[in-house]
Amino acid sequence: KHTVILTLLAMSPVLARTWTRPDPRNFAFSTGVCALVAFLFGWHVHEKAILLATLPLALSLIDVVVDDDDDDDDASYNCNNDDEKTKRSTPTKTRMDGATTTTTRRRRRKELEIHAFWLLNIAGNASLLPLIHTPFEFPIKIG
Repeated sequence: KHTVILTLLAMSPVLARTWTRPDPRNFAFSTGVCALVAFLFGWHVHEKAILLATLPLALSLIDVVVDDDDDDDDASYNCNNDDEKTKRSTPTKTRMDGATTTTTRRRRRKELEIHAFWLLNIAGNASLLPLIHTPFEFPIKIG
């Protein structure tokens, strides 16, 4: 009973954001976070249940990596050019007073998402290693 309440309370911010601002690009991320919350607060979960969180989060990172490549292409153009890409005004990385703009914050958030995913993925894969226990499967653990 308590785990259900804790799980729903921990999921509520992600569910509220998904409900109020639906965006197909954030759906995989929201699904992964909800699966991770269910894994963390669940009463009895198996080690393989971590895959339910890592797979949607990996899919959400595809969008992060593709967006990062697009930002690099846009940043190479200057504002005096009349190309189609420059009509979308891209903000500079820092202002004169040293404050960061949205591009720098967005890039930092992408880096944090990638680092958080890799930490979760390494921990999840390491937790699956005890499931490979026979001598025949031992070379898979090492290599």
